[in-house]
Amino acid sequence: IKPDLVAPGMYVYSAKAQPHEAGSCQTARMEGTSMATPIVAGNALLARQYFEEGFHLDGTRNFHAGMVPTAALVKAVLMNGAQYLVGVDDDA
Repeated sequence: IKPDLVAPGMYVYSAKAQPHEAGSCQTARMEGTSMATPIVAGNALLARQYFEEGFHLDGTRNFHAGMVPTAALVKAVLMNGAQYLVGVDDDA
């Protein structure tokens, strides 16, 4: 997405499967785009759900007022909810 939309990708705890241990539920600290991408995707899904469940009218759930947002609307919500990165050199 341009302008760039970034998410934290360091020190994210994720589920860790143990294939040979049924019922095992552990976590692992991971980093990189493998962690940042799901964060942005999850936020996009929450923005979409906000419109589908009709929260956009008055902040309360109203399924009758729900709508299927366009990809452009979801992108606009993500971009307008973003903040400038602090401490980033714009000349680099």
